[in-house]
Amino acid sequence: MNTPLISIIIPVYNIERYLRTCIDSILQQSFRNFELILVDDGSTDSSGAICDFYSQADSRVVSFHKKNEGVSVARNYGIDKAQSDWICFIDSDDWVEKDFLLTFSKYLSDKKTLIYQGILFDYENAPQKNSPLCKYPSICISINDYNQIAQFNILHNGAPVAKLFNKQILDNYHIRFIPKLSIYEDLLFVWNYLQHIEKIQLSDMVSYHYMKRNIKSLTTKSHSPKQLMFVIDQLIDSIFQLNKKCNLVKSDYLKKIQIDFPIYQIINMLGYINNKNYNSILLYLQNKISLSQLPITSFKQKILFQLLNSKIPHKIIYIVIRLYNKYFKNNFS
Repeated sequence: MNTPLISIIIPVYNIERYLRTCIDSILQQSFRNFELILVDDGSTDSSGAICDFYSQADSRVVSFHKKNEGVSVARNYGIDKAQSDWICFIDSDDWVEKDFLLTFSKYLSDKKTLIYQGILFDYENAPQKNSPLCKYPSICISINDYNQIAQFNILHNGAPVAKLFNKQILDNYHIRFIPKLSIYEDLLFVWNYLQHIEKIQLSDMVSYHYMKRNIKSLTTKSHSPKQLMFVIDQLIDSIFQLNKKCNLVKSDYLKKIQIDFPIYQIINMLGYINNKNYNSILLYLQNKISLSQLPITSFKQKILFQLLNSKIPHKIIYIVIRLYNKYFKNNFS
């Protein structure tokens, strides 16, 4: 087989019910010069066997098996194994229409251009609710053009799917998913990549089906304050870099990014405060708020930030926040 033009990376974990639909949609693509990399992340159901079946049946499919380390490690593994100049990611319970890859192939101009397609929310049991998560016109924009970045809400689309990345840029700048994160790892990957390109090619195609299924999670994912601190640091640093790259300056869009990501997580962290960790959390937040110059967006947040920046003893601040969380459910909006 000649070197494929596009490598498709699918992390796989215990998804036997939907995996065949996903793989079949890729093998039925009108554009055929691709490799499909299936990374079985220690599945305990028949997902690994399904991966092997397809790799034996089609020379474009390669199957890898590894111990369970999470989706970020699985995607990074796929990037390292990819043979193509271009990489796209697909989630194992989603599917794509037959011209998904063909659309990408039409826009391959230079490695400094990231290609976006639209994404459709596809409701498994309620197709009448299907609606675009993001939809674009066919236009090429500059990463330095603040107006267009804001107009198309580019920095809010942090999904790695329905995009085409250049392998050389990923390798040259050591861009990978952060393994220890289980929150915003996708967004930070995309934001990191945006710092090293010149253009974004938008496509009006909406051929990626992001499946919304009526499956109740058996566990509620929570995050430790330590992890949230790391995430906030990463978000603020990335926004600082993107501010320079995209010429956001003191724009409304910059404020919106700061509100929707780091400020949201700062407030989220207050929901984890307790009698054992309040000192470390309050010290971190006081330092972060004073140094980062984050915008204040509401009267409640103004009071909160003033409280955090005050010389009131941490114990008193902690009691006030606990009482507020109890009666207002951490609503600082």
